[in-house]
Amino acid sequence: MCALNTEDAVERVRLRARKNFSRGYNCSEAVFEAVLSEMDLGLPHEAMRLATGFGGGVGLFGGTCGAITGATLAVS
Repeated sequence: MCALNTEDAVERVRLRARKNFSRGYNCSEAVFEAVLSEMDLGLPHEAMRLATGFGGGVGLFGGTCGAITGATLAVS
């Protein structure tokens, strides 16, 4: 896997996240799964389930954007 700071890696994550969203993932799941798949975070793929409750602005309440929470989960 490559480092997140390269333009190619960021573009791969962006494209995969868009594809995930079109497949029915919520925003947080789409971004988190893309980062998990494209970067070596040392987490099992099942960790993506952590992002499910953050979709729709944290539990569909319209708060913080799910894409931001998914990215925050991935980088922290």
